[in-house]
Amino acid sequence: MQNLPARILFAIGLLVSSCIFSAPVQAADDPRIEQAIQKGMAALRKQEQYYDWLAGLIVYTLLSGGDEVDSAPVQAGLQKILKKFDQSTSLYSPVGHEIYEATTDIMALEATHDEMYRPQMELITEYIISTQQSYGGWFYLTRNGGIGDTSITQYAILGLWAAERAGIPVQTSVYDDAATWHFRTQLPDGSFSYHPSPAGPAASTPQGTMALAGAGSLGIIRTILFSTAPKEPEKKNNPLQMLERVQETGQTKFVRAPSKISRGTLDQAVTQARTWMDRNFIEYCSRETHGNWYYFFYSLERAATLNGWDTVAGQDWYQYGANLLLAKQSANGIWVENGPYASYHPSATCFSLLYLMRATRKLTPTPKTVNDLGAGTLAGGRGLPDDLTKVEFEGGRVKSDEPSMAEFSQLLSKLATIDLPENLPDQPVVRPEELNDPESIVKNEPLLKQLIAHPDAEVRELLAKAIGKSDKLELAGYLVNLLQDSDLKVVMAARSSLCWIARRPNGFGHPEDPIAEYQNPELAIQLAPKIEEWKKQLYRDWKAWYIAQRPYDLRDDFEDPIQQRLQRSK
Repeated sequence: MQNLPARILFAIGLLVSSCIFSAPVQAADDPRIEQAIQKGMAALRKQEQYYDWLAGLIVYTLLSGGDEVDSAPVQAGLQKILKKFDQSTSLYSPVGHEIYEATTDIMALEATHDEMYRPQMELITEYIISTQQSYGGWFYLTRNGGIGDTSITQYAILGLWAAERAGIPVQTSVYDDAATWHFRTQLPDGSFSYHPSPAGPAASTPQGTMALAGAGSLGIIRTILFSTAPKEPEKKNNPLQMLERVQETGQTKFVRAPSKISRGTLDQAVTQARTWMDRNFIEYCSRETHGNWYYFFYSLERAATLNGWDTVAGQDWYQYGANLLLAKQSANGIWVENGPYASYHPSATCFSLLYLMRATRKLTPTPKTVNDLGAGTLAGGRGLPDDLTKVEFEGGRVKSDEPSMAEFSQLLSKLATIDLPENLPDQPVVRPEELNDPESIVKNEPLLKQLIAHPDAEVRELLAKAIGKSDKLELAGYLVNLLQDSDLKVVMAARSSLCWIARRPNGFGHPEDPIAEYQNPELAIQLAPKIEEWKKQLYRDWKAWYIAQRPYDLRDDFEDPIQQRLQRSK
C-alpha cells in the first residue's frame, strides 16, 4: 500500500472543503407519525370513488408519499387527469374547481418527473396564466365582481411553481402582479382575508388560513424571483455550468426579466403575516369544528417551511399540529372534514398526509443540523446557507464563508490516512500553481477510477464530494454509478453531488437519508428494504437524467436506451 501524495491530498481537500449540501429533513422522530402516514396512505390507495377534480390532489399525495408512478392507484388518477385534455383543440378543461383543480393536476404531473407529460403541463400553465385578473390576483371564473380570492390565488401560484420546477418558465410580470395584489390586500394587522373588501383592507375580515395562504404565496414568489442566479444569455460560456434545455429550431431561450418589486418588501409582508399568526395560532388550531380545518394545516406546513419558521406562537408548529391531526385520524386511516366540505373526501386525508409528510420540504432545499461526521470534518458551511430565505449570490454562486486554516488542517490530517492500491498508475505531475484548480484532480481519469473503486468507503465518499465540487457534468456518470454503492454514506454523498451539478437542490424529491425518520428504537421497521428501495429510485431517476443531459461526446459511455434498442434490432 502507498500513501496518497500530499499535493494530491491538498487538492482533494480543496475540492471537498465546501462540498456538502442540504436536503429535505424528514418528519419528526415520532413513531406515531410514521404509523399514521402508513395507515393513511393505505386508506388513500383503496379510494376508488372520488370526484375527478380531486384526482390531481390524490395522485400528488400518493407520489409525495413514495408510491411508484406505475402503481394502480396513481395510474388510475393520471388517467382521470389526462381525460381533461381535448386532443382536437389542445385545450385543458377542468371539470369542477377551475384553478384549484388545474393546480393539483399540474402538481401531480410534475411529481411523476416524466417528460412525456410536458405538453399537458404547458397547457395547464397557459390556463392558469390566462385566468389571472387585471388586478393581479385570481378569482372564480364564473362569478362577477370581487377583487380576488386569497385561497384561489394561493393555488394559482402553487401551480406556477410546479410549472417552474418542470422547466416551464413564467414571465416575471405574472409574479410581480400577484405580489403587488398581496401587498394591496394585506390587512393592517398583517393578516389576509378570504375575499378582500372593495372598501379596502381595513374593511376586510382576517382569517387564519388566509394569513398562511398569503405568507405561503409570497414565499413561493420570493423563492422563484430571488433564489436563483441571474442568467446571462449573451455569454457563450456558462460559468455556472448549469444544465440548459436544448432549444428546438426557432425556439428562443427564456430569460427572466428583473423583478419590479424588492425582496425587502416581500420579507416585510411575510413578517407581518407571521406576527399576526403568532398572536392567533392557538385559537385557529382549535377550530376543528369549522370547515377547512385540514386546509389550515396544509397551508401552515407550506408557509412555515418556505419562510423558515421554526416556531409559531412559541410552539414547535409541526409537532403541535401533528398531535392534533393524529387525534383526528379515523380507525380506518382517513380524516374527515367537518361541515359541507365532508363531501370533498378524501381531501382532508390528503391535506393531513401532506402535512405529516412535510411535503414542501421535498420541493425546497432546507437547513439541517450538522452531525459530527468524525475528526477532520469541517464545522463550517455546508454548501448552502442555513437560512434559505436570505440566499445571496455573488458572481453566479452562492456566497459562503471561507473555512478557517485550522479547520482545513484538520481536514487534511483526515485525508492523509488514505491509501491507494499499489498498482496505481503513474500520475501526471501536479504543479503547485495547479492546486487551486479542481481540474488538477478531476481531469485525471485513471486516478478517479482508482479512488472510486477503492475498498475504503471513506475514500469513495470523499471523491463523490470532490466530483460534485468540480461542477463537471461529464463526470456525473461516476456519481450515478456510485448510487449503487454498498455504503450508505457514499450513496448520500453521490446524491448530494448530483443535486449540485444538476442545480436541483432537492434532486427528484428523494430524501437525503432514507433511514433518518426510522431511527427511533420503538419503530419495528426493517431498514435494509427501505435503503434498497431508496437506492433503486435514486438510480432510476438520476440515470434517466444523466442519459438525457450528458454531453454528446459521451453518448456511448452509459446504458443509452437508444443504443440498447439499436443493438436489439440487429
